[in-house]
Amino acid sequence: MPDTHECLMTTCTAQISKHLAFCPAHWRLVPRDLQTEIYETHRLNDRQSWYNAIARARTIIAEQERNSPQAAATVLITGDTYPVKDQLKALGGVWSPAEKGWRVPKAQELAAKVLVGNADNPGALQLPFDDEYAPAYDETAETIGDRRRIGR
Repeated sequence: MPDTHECLMTTCTAQISKHLAFCPAHWRLVPRDLQTEIYETHRLNDRQSWYNAIARARTIIAEQERNSPQAAATVLITGDTYPVKDQLKALGGVWSPAEKGWRVPKAQELAAKVLVGNADNPGALQLPFDDEYAPAYDETAETIGDRRRIGR
């Protein structure tokens, strides 16, 4: 039997001791009386009560993570972030295991999105453009030199 398992918070992949229910970050969010109930029901081998207590703890943790001040002042960046994790840290980003993404300050949102958008090709710069402002060209011109910009 393995000595570790994943945190019981369904969105967390942290490996913890088999004797614990949640990773330390999530356990801190569980109220003390509910922590005691989880301990006691486990000690008494009362499986149904233990499952109910774990379900209540998950609900409380999820609600606290959604309503945290950090979540309000930051934006969630997801996608293929691993290749640019050091740059996201430099922008002030913090990995959120529960959301499987990076929380970056709102002021750094565009920079973080550009980094993640270019994770496959870091040398290329792709800025997000709205089609309304994208340049339009007369595609009827036969050579590149004859292309001219058309207003919309």
